[in-house]
Amino acid sequence: MEVSLEAVALQFAQMEVLLEAVVLQFAQMEVLLEAVVLQFAQMEVLLEAVALQFAQMEVLLEAVALQYVQMEVSSV
Repeated sequence: MEVSLEAVALQFAQMEVLLEAVVLQFAQMEVLLEAVVLQFAQMEVLLEAVALQFAQMEVLLEAVALQYVQMEVSSV
């Protein structure tokens, strides 16, 4: 009887270790998902920076167009 109780105790210890391994895997998955979320946030910031650069280019092109119109008006 004593041997079977030790076997049961060992099985419970093994189950505990396996459950801890599962918990660790879920923690790793959580960290990886957080890394993915951070990468998407970085991509969002980069896309916003690109959008700002395009807006700056638009403003510069409008300034060039205005200068061209001023040159045409002053030459008339």
